[in-house]
Amino acid sequence: MKKYSIDFKEGDLVSFFFDNILRDAIRRINRDIFANLSVEKEEEVLREVLDRLRGDSEVRVLDYLKYGVEVYLRKRRRKVSIQLIDHDKPENNVFYYLREARFRGSPENIKPDITLYINGVPIVVIEAKRLIEPYSYLEAVNQIRRYEMYSPELFKYAQFGVAVGDEERYTPTLPNWDRSWRGLPAYRWLIKERDSSGRVVDRFDVTYILEAF
Repeated sequence: MKKYSIDFKEGDLVSFFFDNILRDAIRRINRDIFANLSVEKEEEVLREVLDRLRGDSEVRVLDYLKYGVEVYLRKRRRKVSIQLIDHDKPENNVFYYLREARFRGSPENIKPDITLYINGVPIVVIEAKRLIEPYSYLEAVNQIRRYEMYSPELFKYAQFGVAVGDEERYTPTLPNWDRSWRGLPAYRWLIKERDSSGRVVDRFDVTYILEAF
């Protein structure tokens, strides 16, 4: 697997997704389609996919992440689905995270504690607060809600947030274009496993999120 160097300095703004990583992933995941395309047609397809990812609504973006982007190949006279994520073979994807990446926002830029990426696309935002402070997880959830208001463009791509504090919760995220305060539910992330006595118990550990991601 190709190695990527992502270098950003504190205070720099980060793109909402990384074109170079996503382009490579698209070529790799859709190699059967790209194998028969000319260099010019390959670039045309990539440009169309990335333009639609930038310009379409969050509803369409979710469809693209799940099902791919439909592109019409004129010479073949048929549509093909260009996959952004390989859901069948996770090893074909590129997983990484950035700490305190700064994204463009208004009235101020935002800086989530951790942003998790698949193939250069931000999928999960994690916000952490003090573990010993009562109800600190609520502070983290509210911070994620502010991020949705300040930088809705980021949340066209990010699908859920994780709040870590005195409790650990995950919550669906949506771009908040009208900047009105809203309360979406936050859920406990529970994994069923057996303890030392063999009993099935529910357990939460933030490392499960990283492993699942």
